[in-house]
Amino acid sequence: MSYQVLARKCRPQTFAEVIGQEHVTRTLSNAISRGRIAHAYLFAGERGVGKTSIARILAKALNCRSASGPVPEPCGTCDACMEITQGTSMDVHEIDGASNNGVENVRELSENARYMPVRDRYKIYIIDEVHMLSKGAFNALLKTLEEPPEHVLFMFATTEPRNLPDTILSRCIRFDFRRIAAQAIIDHLESIAAGEDVEISRSALGLIARESGGSMRDAQTLLERSIAYCGTPVQDQDLREMLGHIDRGLLYGVLEPLLAGDAPACIAALSGGCENGVEPEQYYFSLLEMLRDMLLLQNAGSPEKVMDLAEDDLERLKVLAGQISAEELLRCFRIFFNAEMDITRSSCPRIALELCLLEMITLKQALPLADVLGRVEALAANRPRPTGPESSTRPVRAPAAGASNAQTRPAESISPPSAPEPIASGQAGDAPDFVEFVRGKKYFQAVAHLQQGELKLDGDRLRIMVQQKSFHADWLGESSAQARLGELATEFYGRPVKIEVEATLKKKSPEEGRATQRREAERSALHNPVVQRVVETFQGKVVEVKTDREPA
Repeated sequence: MSYQVLARKCRPQTFAEVIGQEHVTRTLSNAISRGRIAHAYLFAGERGVGKTSIARILAKALNCRSASGPVPEPCGTCDACMEITQGTSMDVHEIDGASNNGVENVRELSENARYMPVRDRYKIYIIDEVHMLSKGAFNALLKTLEEPPEHVLFMFATTEPRNLPDTILSRCIRFDFRRIAAQAIIDHLESIAAGEDVEISRSALGLIARESGGSMRDAQTLLERSIAYCGTPVQDQDLREMLGHIDRGLLYGVLEPLLAGDAPACIAALSGGCENGVEPEQYYFSLLEMLRDMLLLQNAGSPEKVMDLAEDDLERLKVLAGQISAEELLRCFRIFFNAEMDITRSSCPRIALELCLLEMITLKQALPLADVLGRVEALAANRPRPTGPESSTRPVRAPAAGASNAQTRPAESISPPSAPEPIASGQAGDAPDFVEFVRGKKYFQAVAHLQQGELKLDGDRLRIMVQQKSFHADWLGESSAQARLGELATEFYGRPVKIEVEATLKKKSPEEGRATQRREAERSALHNPVVQRVVETFQGKVVEVKTDREPA
């Protein structure tokens, strides 16, 4: 056949023509210039990144007849260079490791290696996919590989260096080939298209480069397919159809309402795309990539260098990235990223994808952490001095809905509570308030005893009823305790109050005691100024109070 595919026609013939592997070509050129030529080289890397091509170029450089010795760059015109390019050289042998992987094949290679080259300086063996050799074949090769004749060189190429024995790796100079950068692939494909008189946009070349995954051979093959499928000029939409990509309009139809929190529009757009033949898995991976691009736009210094996007796509994503905080976007990305297994392995991937999108929209409506911190800081800046230890209660739980609808209030609107007003005799709830007042005065020993009894204000008398023949009755009956409590009661009620202790209560059962303690703890928590301020700031409500003694 007279026609050659682009992957063969555009194969590099010199080190200078190799794309994206400068760390390898420079090292080999310098080694040849300085006469430091090793007897065995290992080229490891992904498919289509130039391993076999560089092995051939190195063979031409070592056997080039344009000079009296090896040259850093082969001339490409002498007999040796042309024969190696055409694959007809008698001194350069390319061997497929997959089909010549036995001990007998290696034994034959070792026997032939003893003989001098037919014409060139070196007899070179290029073994492609060397990891396919059997264990016995590797062992048979060890002695020849370690001490080959001076005229013999080995070049191994593999995509799976981890499968090679350490005894082989230690005998070779290893080069790890990198995936080729997308921009380098685009530039190279552009020059190929110009040479082939094919009109194709850089955005289309970007699609090909992204699809190739860093493999130049894959990119050249895709360019070949696109020319055959689309003709010339190659239209972006035709190329997307050939590659099976989702139309960008369908993706933005889901992404924009997703970021805006519009659940009906988001699900409707997803449904429309699925009805037009787009698979949920395609939606998932395409949206995941767009969310990743938005994260880079927000956080990377020069995102254009690590993103392969057309200019219109880049500008549109910049606008969307500016409409959402970095925290919300990162939270959405994590939810979406962690849903891969649920979507790709589910028997109902569309339902799994819809559920994931709804979860993202729901959590996106939560109050941003920056707002919460701002409100907490404002609350802390205006918080009154604590009225006593709050170790008897755990943090009060408030529903998320209350937090999501809260509006930020100026810090100035939060003021410490005023001192208690004088309380009239018999007013409901006055006795428990007095206990909290005693706690605020740091008379904790009295609080422990008061909580074990019942308090009732009767005119100018504060009756404290405790259990008969109890330690609490004895302690409260002491004159010093009654005098101190009398002073506090006078200060609290705003008039002279006398303390009377009555040992009239029967001993409570353990259940009644725990119930009383719980009621006191709940009341203490609900009357705590800090708790009241948190509820007011976030416009929430107390739904449950747990004590430290209560099991979680």
